[in-house]
Amino acid sequence: MEENMLKQKLLMIALFLAFLSGCSIVRQHILGTSTSTPIDIEFTSIPTFAPPSITPVFTPVPAQPASAQTPFPTLTSNEAKTKLFNLLVNNGGCNLPCLIGYSPRISTRQDLQGFFNQFRVADTPDLSVTRSVATDGSSIGFFIRYTNNYLNMGISTYENKNQIEALGMGTFSQPNWDTYYAETMKYYMLPQILTNYGEPSQVLILTYRNDRQRPDVTTFPFFLVLLYPERGFYVKYEMDRISTGAKFLGCPSKSFVDIVVWSPGDEEVFEKTVKPTINGEYFGDYKSLDKATIMTVEEFYKVFSDPESMECIETSIETWPNP
Repeated sequence: MEENMLKQKLLMIALFLAFLSGCSIVRQHILGTSTSTPIDIEFTSIPTFAPPSITPVFTPVPAQPASAQTPFPTLTSNEAKTKLFNLLVNNGGCNLPCLIGYSPRISTRQDLQGFFNQFRVADTPDLSVTRSVATDGSSIGFFIRYTNNYLNMGISTYENKNQIEALGMGTFSQPNWDTYYAETMKYYMLPQILTNYGEPSQVLILTYRNDRQRPDVTTFPFFLVLLYPERGFYVKYEMDRISTGAKFLGCPSKSFVDIVVWSPGDEEVFEKTVKPTINGEYFGDYKSLDKATIMTVEEFYKVFSDPESMECIETSIETWPNP
């Protein structure tokens, strides 16, 4: 169970990079497992950076063809932060499965490397960047200070013969979730995804009971996955599991977002590359919405497409195996 729970707490980029040979440095930095502890540094002399006001508008914008991409200039630390937050406002101006302006089977390895290379900035107290490059993929990770929190954001690729087969983005904030994170990630939060893309083909849920062998472990995750295979993407939300009586609750209004995109209808890439990013070898532990709750997908859509909804998902404790 301990190993299982550790895997659950890993950021999506680390899961995605399990395929890559050069992921150890990124994993240490993005997941906060390196020997350094940047959040303990005193930053009182440095102004905070608040994310821009976010009002995503859904307009059908295709990914930019690879041939139209132009070289990027190297950004300063402040320029890099501004660009990253602006990309998150509207997903880089394109629709999923295009992710922050790039699409599997359209964008090339060179396109993504050009994008990554503009962030060759020296570490500052407000921004730290790590990168990893391998023959079958690459990644870049950002540790960004905004107000009193830090946004951890990782972008990764899975490649085959110089072709981008899938793209992933994982995010969380530390030391905890806050409303600035929700505002920054508004485009990808549950109400906006449901409003923009309609009912998903599948809704999956995963959580865990307390481990009787590990009474010291008191915090458990609650995962919600929206699958849109016909569109070529999924979105995963991680939130805290709440216990109340005979039920577990997960509240999507306070969740972190991971997303992976691939070419719509490519079942081989989905099975080989995408599924492991959802939950590795534990994909089978997920349960469909109708088996884990009393809600249908249609009812789920009506409740959670409301941007004002603070509803939580309820599932019976008895639904989940007793470790």
